[in-house]
Amino acid sequence: VAHTVLHESEDTIAHIHFPLSGMVSLFAANSDGDIVETAGIGREGMIGAAVAFGIQPAFGRAVVQVSGTALRIPSVQMQRLADESAGIRAMAARAQEVLLVQAQQVAMCSVVHGVDARLARWLLQARDRIGHPTIPIIQESLAQMLGARRTTVNLVLRGLVASGLVRCRRGFIEILDAGGLKARS
Repeated sequence: VAHTVLHESEDTIAHIHFPLSGMVSLFAANSDGDIVETAGIGREGMIGAAVAFGIQPAFGRAVVQVSGTALRIPSVQMQRLADESAGIRAMAARAQEVLLVQAQQVAMCSVVHGVDARLARWLLQARDRIGHPTIPIIQESLAQMLGARRTTVNLVLRGLVASGLVRCRRGFIEILDAGGLKARS
C-alpha cells in the first residue's frame, strides 16, 4: 500500500522485499528532518539486499511510493540462503550495485540539473518500474523525493502539460510523450 514504511533508517531489517509490481523509494534524511529520494526500486530489484552480506542496520528509509505486490523473505532466512549460495550472493551484490549507481546519478543530477530535468527522469524511471505510463503520485510526494518545493513541482508540471509531455489529474500523472521527457531529462 502506498506510503507504507518498510523500514526506517537504522532499523534492523526484518524482511527482504522483492517487488512484483509497484515501486519503493529509498530516502536519506539529515538531522533537520529534510529527506530526499536516493533510489527507486521496482520489479527489477530488491529492498534490503545488504542483509545478504550481514549488513545491519538499514542505511535509509524505505517507503512504498506506488502500491503493488511483493514477495518477502525473513532477513535471517535470506542471510542463511546467501551463505549457502553463490548465486544468491551474486544477485544481492548486483542489486546493491544498482542502488549505488542510482544514488550516484541522483547526487549528480541534484547538483547539475534543475527540478524540470530531475522530474522528467523520475517520471520515466517510475514508468519503467511500474510498467505503465500512468503513475499514481501526488505533487507533495514528488517535491519531497526531488528535494524541491511543492510550488516548484507544480510549476514544472504545468510546463510539461503545456508541452504535451504529460497529463495530470488529481493523484495521477500520465506520460504522453516519453521521448520528449527523455529529452528534458
